[in-house]
Amino acid sequence: MFDGVSANNNIDPSGLSVGRTTGRSTSVSGESQSFFVDTSLVESVSVYTDNVSAEYGGFTGGVVDAKLKNARADRWHITANYRYTKDDWAKYHLTDSQQNTTHSTDASFQPEFNKYEYNAALDGPIGDYLGAILSYGKQHSRIPLWSTYDVITVGGVDKERRVQYRDTENFLARLNSRGIDNLDASLTFLYSPYTAAMFQDRSRHSSYDVESGGFSATYDMKNNLSFGVLKNSIGYQQTEISHSSETSLYYRWNYDPTKHDWLNGTQSYEGAYGDLEQEKQSFVYKGSIDFDDIATGSVKHGVKLGLEAELGKARYKDTGSTTYYGITMDPTVTGSKEDGVLEGSQWARTKEVYLPQDRKKNYSTFAAFLEDDAHIERFTIRPAVRVSSDTLTDNVDVAPRFFTNADVLTDGSFNVYGGYNRYYGGQILAYAIRQSEGYRYSRTILGGAWNQIGVLSNARYDLGDLKTPYSDEYNVGASLKLGGAKFGLSFVDRDHRDQLKAKTRTESGVTYNEHTNDGKTDYWGVTLSASKEFELGATKHVSELSATRSDTKTNLRGAGGYATNEGATNSLTHVTYDGKLTSMDELPATQFNSPWVLTYSHSVEIFNDLRMNALLRYEKGGSGLRSVTGVTGIPDPDGAPTAVYEKKNYRDTCNVDLSINYDIKISGHKLTLGAEILNIFNRKNDILSADGGSSVNSEYSMGRQYYANARYEF
Repeated sequence: MFDGVSANNNIDPSGLSVGRTTGRSTSVSGESQSFFVDTSLVESVSVYTDNVSAEYGGFTGGVVDAKLKNARADRWHITANYRYTKDDWAKYHLTDSQQNTTHSTDASFQPEFNKYEYNAALDGPIGDYLGAILSYGKQHSRIPLWSTYDVITVGGVDKERRVQYRDTENFLARLNSRGIDNLDASLTFLYSPYTAAMFQDRSRHSSYDVESGGFSATYDMKNNLSFGVLKNSIGYQQTEISHSSETSLYYRWNYDPTKHDWLNGTQSYEGAYGDLEQEKQSFVYKGSIDFDDIATGSVKHGVKLGLEAELGKARYKDTGSTTYYGITMDPTVTGSKEDGVLEGSQWARTKEVYLPQDRKKNYSTFAAFLEDDAHIERFTIRPAVRVSSDTLTDNVDVAPRFFTNADVLTDGSFNVYGGYNRYYGGQILAYAIRQSEGYRYSRTILGGAWNQIGVLSNARYDLGDLKTPYSDEYNVGASLKLGGAKFGLSFVDRDHRDQLKAKTRTESGVTYNEHTNDGKTDYWGVTLSASKEFELGATKHVSELSATRSDTKTNLRGAGGYATNEGATNSLTHVTYDGKLTSMDELPATQFNSPWVLTYSHSVEIFNDLRMNALLRYEKGGSGLRSVTGVTGIPDPDGAPTAVYEKKNYRDTCNVDLSINYDIKISGHKLTLGAEILNIFNRKNDILSADGGSSVNSEYSMGRQYYANARYEF
């Protein structure tokens, strides 16, 4: 959230495409945020991971609430930042196969790059009652890559060098009130586009641009009234996740040396797969009243209530695409390329056509919450409820929340707490607006009729009668202040239910994609934390330690949670795992399932000018799944055969990062010079897979890497 307004991406938050692209993309996805915001614009960040107030909704994991900066009131200020790194400043740990590779074709592994980011801002007072900020920032990456196809040259055969780019920008204009009794208000305009120039690595003339991010306008107000604090936020957002291609025609030509100077084996791929637009516009409102404390007998109540609403519309528009293949060689052929003909060379007998699509969906969401922060002697009790609904599914979801805390010694030094909370997530608009319709055609002679011979896809996505995914959270914990240090111990159990799970079914030769609420995930975790602030001579220190032991089980497989095809013979309820018949619900999570995570940070400030911060993170390798093909598993209780998986054990990882910043102050000017060293010990961390199973695969994260940065302020 930014200034109280959600920045969640609910078009398609399954991650930006950054690696190799080889096939037709029927969707383009983005990150969990609708747009990226330069951290130099952020004044403070509040993170809520458990016992979250009923004021917040639309999540099942937690909340990150960021407040943007206000203009300074003393005078006008200018700030400028620059941060840079490049391939010469980085170390790589390569596998044997990567060491033998002379050309990188995948942006997720790229030993040649330049990356920089910069921003500049102007802020200060306008008269007695207003302040203003103007800011611009940009991050840019240049990523040289090579094609997977060979290029025929006079000197022999080589790969083609092609360059990908990534850019994200921030344009911000903000007005905020100052010096007005009982009123804090701000009006913020933010334009944050993300663009990426990409291409199909095996195909000529296949460039496409990814565009995401968007525009937001937010009015945020806080009034101190005689009976409490009134808060209102009103916002408008326009965001997109789209791509535009060089062409919507794709060819699988046979290699012809008189027509082609590139080839993949015996073929020369050419073209791309058309344009796709996904966009959303929405108006959002959030209002709340924090009433002044009211005493009823020996109980003091702090009541809070609020309303939220969002009105929006989403659109999915696909230009469609055509792929030509099934080539007949004919040096006398004439015709148009748009009809699958390469004059004087060959023509296509078969084509696959994805039809254009244009779907729109209007929607609205509403929520109301009521919370009472009650205090009686050494006890705090916070009962609350949040009720939400949406027109995508017509669900009405009631989320009770309860938290209690005992201040055992009545001085805040020792607290014991616990709670139960239900959190409802939000629906993904992509599932309500996306569809894919494609068919396969053939012809027997050039110029003859195209006859349909098969169905590629007739997938229609609809939320229909789906329930809203939710999480039930149970937790207990304690905190202790002793000897100037703070200690914490907490246990959290989360039961994620009604998670969206996709499956396919086949009727009369047509494949349909559907979504169900069959997904579920169980998590528990125990966290021990300790922190201390102290001074040693002219130095100030802050130390923080955290260790978490956790376990996760889920029946979701892969990013989309796709189940086995209903038309196939494999069981939908069981698999053979590690040689045993196992329910899908008992399988380990395939990601984010490290059983132990340890972090330690230590920051030092010397003479108020030199700052150093070190961060250590250790993760115990968890277990995952590796699919075993070509074998049939143990039959399930109904006699259906099962898919076979074996255990995959991830290796432990450990990383230490260090940052150093030094301030040079002269006559009101301040220049800060800094450096960051990531993976300072150049540790070889295997992040892909590990020992166990029938094969061993590895991929190593970046070794030691340096960043340089500078900041000027006046």
